Amino acid sequence: MQFHGIQKPSIPFAVVAAKVVYTRPVFPYPYIDKNNGIGDIRAPENYRAIKPEAYDRMHLDSPNRSVLGPDNQKNYTVKSGQLTLI
Repeated sequence: MQFHGIQKPSIPFAVVAAKVVYTRPVFPYPYIDKNNGIGDIRAPENYRAIKPEAYDRMHLDSPNRSVLGPDNQKNYTVKSGQLTLI
């Protein structure tokens, strides 16, 4: 099939993914990763979980508190336009 404009050659194979340069661990909210200050910054084992200082100063009003609080690992769904627990 030919499209209008500049014709590009087709690529019948997947493009090779870029080489992974570094990785980081993922921590549950509200924790974020922080480098230990030693070792290779590209290695995930050189990171630890910390809770940002700003999190303790954050005040959420209801209903946000129930969704964004530290115990938010729940399954939600929308029923009649309202966010509810499953």
